[in-house]
Amino acid sequence: MFQTWRLKRLRWSLYELDRAHDRVDYIPTAHRAGNMGYLRMFAHDLLPLYVEKVILMDTDTIILEDIAVLHGYFKNMQDQGAFFGASPDMYKRYGIRPKLPSLDLGMNVGVIMLDLKRMRETNWDDLWREETLRLLQKFGPPSASEQDTFASFEYSHPNWCYRLPCGYNFQLGEWAVDSICLGDSVDYGKIVIPHWTEDKKWTSNKTSARHFTRIYQCIQMIDWEEINGEDTDMNMSPARTLLYMKDGEKPNSGEITLSAAVPFREAFDVIDRVREWPGTVDVIVVGSDRERMKLRDFLREHKKEIGGRTSIHFVHKRINLDIDRFTHYLHKLAADICRSDMILLALDIHNLDISHQTYDVLASEAIDRFTIIHSTKKSEIGLKTSKKNAQQYADEKKPLKEIATLFEYVYH
Repeated sequence: MFQTWRLKRLRWSLYELDRAHDRVDYIPTAHRAGNMGYLRMFAHDLLPLYVEKVILMDTDTIILEDIAVLHGYFKNMQDQGAFFGASPDMYKRYGIRPKLPSLDLGMNVGVIMLDLKRMRETNWDDLWREETLRLLQKFGPPSASEQDTFASFEYSHPNWCYRLPCGYNFQLGEWAVDSICLGDSVDYGKIVIPHWTEDKKWTSNKTSARHFTRIYQCIQMIDWEEINGEDTDMNMSPARTLLYMKDGEKPNSGEITLSAAVPFREAFDVIDRVREWPGTVDVIVVGSDRERMKLRDFLREHKKEIGGRTSIHFVHKRINLDIDRFTHYLHKLAADICRSDMILLALDIHNLDISHQTYDVLASEAIDRFTIIHSTKKSEIGLKTSKKNAQQYADEKKPLKEIATLFEYVYH
C-alpha cells in the first residue's frame, strides 16, 4: 500500500521482529495475544538511533485527526520527564488485577508514546526486566502482559508516565465502560483514536462500537485513485496487489494452471465459469478499493460455491497508467504466482474454450513449447507454455509473434 500510494510527508520502513521474540519468550502471560506485546519495552533497541520518539499503535485502531496533534504531546512528556505516555484503561479490574499496582484503573497501551532517547540514556532495560519479574513472582503470569508493567511503573513513579486524554485510545470492547471517558454524555466528537479491543472487533453490537465501525467502513470504501487524481505518479510499479484473497488447492505434478485477469465487473461470472477447468486456476481481479471490499464480501458469502481449486487475487487499477505497461504487469504477476510447471494464460477468457477437451490437447504437448490459441477470427485468446517461458515473455514485453515460432491450436 505505501509503495503505491506514495503518501506525502510519509517515510516508511519494515523491521524484522521474529528474532526479537527470543528476548521475551521466557515471560509467561495469560494474555490472549501472547507476550509479543513486550516488544514495546525495547523499541529503543529495535528502531534506528535516529528515531528518538515513537507512537506505537495496535492495528485495530483508526486515527480521526492529524497525527501531528498527538505527536505534539511529546513536548509535555519531555517537560514532565516521562518515559512514556498513554490513555487510561476503560475496563474495571477483576480477578487478580485489583491487587496489581496501578493508579486508578491503570492505562491501556494499545496507543503508547515512547521517548526512545530518554530510554537509551538510562538503564531502562534493567528497569523493565526487574519490574516484570517482580510482578511475575508476586502475582503470577500477567493477564494484561506488558501493560501491567507500565501500570506498575506509573504507580511507583508517577512522573514516568504522561496521561494522554482518553480520546486518544477510546476502547470499544464489550466490557469497556464508555462513561470512564465520556462521563454521562454520548459525545463522540472528542474521540480521536477509537480502539476495537477484545475479539468481536467490527461485529460488536455495542452502540459506540457500531458508531465507529461505520466510520471505519467508510474509510475502507475510499478509492485512493479518486483522491490522488493526476498528482500521483501513476507510472510507478508495481501496482498495489493483494495475493490470495482466496487460496486454492496446490496443483498436482504436470498440471496446467489457468490464469485470467479480469475487471471487477466481470469477476463473479468468470469465477463461476472457471470451475469447468480440470486443473488449478488463478483469477486476478482488477478494481478499486471499493470493489475489493465487494469482492471480499462475495468470497465470504460464496465460499462453498467457488471451486476449491481456484485462487483469487486482487490488483488495484491504475487510472493513468499506460495500458500496455499495466497488461505486462498482469502477465508477469500471473506467471510469478503460478504454482505449476505449465500455465495457460487467458488473453480473452470469455472466448477461450476451457473444457476438458482443450485441457487434454494442451497437456499432451511438450512442457516448454509455446502454444497460442486463436479464435475463429484469428485473434489471440490464450497462451500455453511453461512457467519459466511465461515469465520471460512478460519480462521481454514483446508481442507474442516476436518471441517464438508458435504452434496454433484453433478454437472452434
